Amino acid sequence: MSNLIINDVPVEAVPGENLLSVARQNRAHIGFVCDGNGLCTTCEYRILEGEANLSAVNSIERNWLPPSRLDRGYRLACQSSLVAEGQVRILTRAEELSRLWNNISNPPPGRSGDEYLQKFTRQVIQLNIEHLSMFPLNLLRTVNRLGLVRTILPVRNNNLWLRDIGNIIDERSGYVFNDPSATQPDEIEL
Repeated sequence: MSNLIINDVPVEAVPGENLLSVARQNRAHIGFVCDGNGLCTTCEYRILEGEANLSAVNSIERNWLPPSRLDRGYRLACQSSLVAEGQVRILTRAEELSRLWNNISNPPPGRSGDEYLQKFTRQVIQLNIEHLSMFPLNLLRTVNRLGLVRTILPVRNNNLWLRDIGNIIDERSGYVFNDPSATQPDEIEL
């Protein structure tokens, strides 16, 4: 069994498992829009430790992730798998941005919220510029690989996708949407 740590939370995983699947099963804070087709890049993560225990970067990742991001250890969870036992630590882009955002209104002692707002803004701008540098060739290659309809409408199971989003909201808010015993908000009288 591999020691996989996603966003500082240990999860169980075995070699051969896809990182996006493991993250979804464990309700990790990770983005996923394209059902693992490697075209939305919302499941992007940064390797903090254990790169040798992960599959090699594939052509789909090279198509969507700029070389500068690949060089800094960013990968796509939908395209990478555990290949060996050993510790792997990753930080998802969604969590990385969430932590910066949270530090704007609640900065660590001795730090300023403005500092984190600037860092958050720079990171979002840099992220978009880097990803736009790959456009439109990456989109054309994806249409060639998946077809036009599958590229435009990548999600096959909307219910599963919505359930996963609900799970993340549950985890982040502490409210369980699918729990009938959960206290429901009061009805609003009109």
